Amino acid sequence: EIIIMATGSQGEPMAVLNRLATGSHHSLRIQDNDTVLLSSHTIPGNEEMTYS
Repeated sequence: EIIIMATGSQGEPMAVLNRLATGSHHSLRIQDNDTVLLSSHTIPGNEEMTYS
């Protein structure tokens, strides 16, 4: 079992979480049976990027 704590909960295009979600990270991949838990506060003004 592995836990990866990633940055980028606000939808930033180059953040690790975004790259994991889109499959564009150079060395990590999220598999179908993986569990992803997102915990963050939305920064005012970033609602659209956070919820998309």
